[in-house]
Amino acid sequence: MEKEFFPTKYGLQSRFKLVENTPAPIVNWVKAQPRAVYGIERKVDGLEIVVSKQGRRKLIPWCWIKGLRQAGYNYGNPL
Repeated sequence: MEKEFFPTKYGLQSRFKLVENTPAPIVNWVKAQPRAVYGIERKVDGLEIVVSKQGRRKLIPWCWIKGLRQAGYNYGNPL
């Protein structure tokens, strides 16, 4: 599954794919989110997506992310 997010406050436009055996709760959460989010951060243990100003956030571990592109940067993991 591929998803693209456009942050409104901070972070870079991000597009990534989830691996095929990603747990259903993570896949369902990503599918349910709008494309415009509050912010995106690359953390040591995953990609953190902040959905609202109140701080609703989710950390998606790197082991479930197959490819990542952020605002023109390709991190060696092709989509």
